[in-house]
Amino acid sequence: MHIGHPSGLADSACPALVRAANREQSFLATAAKRLASNDEGNLEALGDALEDSGGRIGAVGVHDPELRRIQGDYKDMFGRAASGARKLVSGLRSKDEAGVRAAKQGLGTLGADESRIAHELGAYCRR
Repeated sequence: MHIGHPSGLADSACPALVRAANREQSFLATAAKRLASNDEGNLEALGDALEDSGGRIGAVGVHDPELRRIQGDYKDMFGRAASGARKLVSGLRSKDEAGVRAAKQGLGTLGADESRIAHELGAYCRR
């Protein structure tokens, strides 16, 4: 979900965090397609890239407690996705079908999680 430019500027960090979230969102859209793959090397690299995305979101300087919470939610979401990609790789390597299913189920919430957090960020920054 693309976040519109904040007009109310509840916090001076809002524009920077919105820009970072929008940049990572475009990566996330392509990442979601790659998560359907069973290519272990691709998924391993994707896990690293998702973790890096969370790091970039977390690197935005934020002081407001509510904005920091939203930022943390974004970072945690990317961390869970990175962990899920790695669990998927582990399940594929060990031929653990239940583990693969569980990892894919966990990764299946990524789009909804991102939309919810993006909505929160947009609403907060427009207030």
